[in-house]
Amino acid sequence: YARLSRRIGVAVVTAGPGVTDAVTGIANAKQAESPVLLIGGAAPQALRTKGALQETEQVAIFRPITKLSERVERVEHLAGHLATAFRAMTTGRPGPAFLEIPWDVLSERIDLERAPLPRRYRPTCARLADPRSVEALVSLLRGSERPVILAGSAVHWDRAWEETIAFARAVDAPLFFNGMARSCFDPSDPHVFARCRREALLECDALLLLGAPLDFRLGYGASTTIAENAKLAVLDVDGLEIGKNRSVDIPLVVDAKSVMSQATDQALRCAGV
Repeated sequence: YARLSRRIGVAVVTAGPGVTDAVTGIANAKQAESPVLLIGGAAPQALRTKGALQETEQVAIFRPITKLSERVERVEHLAGHLATAFRAMTTGRPGPAFLEIPWDVLSERIDLERAPLPRRYRPTCARLADPRSVEALVSLLRGSERPVILAGSAVHWDRAWEETIAFARAVDAPLFFNGMARSCFDPSDPHVFARCRREALLECDALLLLGAPLDFRLGYGASTTIAENAKLAVLDVDGLEIGKNRSVDIPLVVDAKSVMSQATDQALRCAGV
């Protein structure tokens, strides 16, 4: 549901084995950048550490594989925990979150005034790139003989496919894809390619990685996968990904939709359009 709708997917499971059985699914959601909220039950707080039925340390299990893993200790804090989880899942690179709700918190009844629902708790502002970085990106691709654009999952999550194909046309570069970007482009478009990606990457002199990490799918950026002398421009909302496994010539910590729109405008100005 999260992948197809780009909205939050929610799963509710029982304590103990219900929670631990969800580990594989949540780990997969982390790798797939899917915003999935897992809500897990737990023994009452008064029985914690006493050996209650199905008691285990659930929050710690999910910390390495989620963007947020917390225990709700008071029912009046529940709405705030949910708002924080939604912010974590939908800002930056999408990913899952886990909330543990013990039985005593889950079953308590209180007046709504004690647990007000927050409003406008999800930031929606776009993250624009520095104009000089955009100029450098356009100059790199327009000035190269064999430019390549490789779109990753960020294009899917940012709904940036129209801006991305417009930029590919503006700089006249072939567009390849991996991850969730596979479903974003019309394969009949003359700028969209699929079957010669390996050859293109090995022979390119400039490469834009658009939310596509240099992981196992790209040979970790080694010269056996990407031309050793190719200039790299890397765009990602997560700055920790930029420079991983290979040095980068033009780093851009921005969202795909905003920077592709910026870059297309710049490319058209350079072309006198």
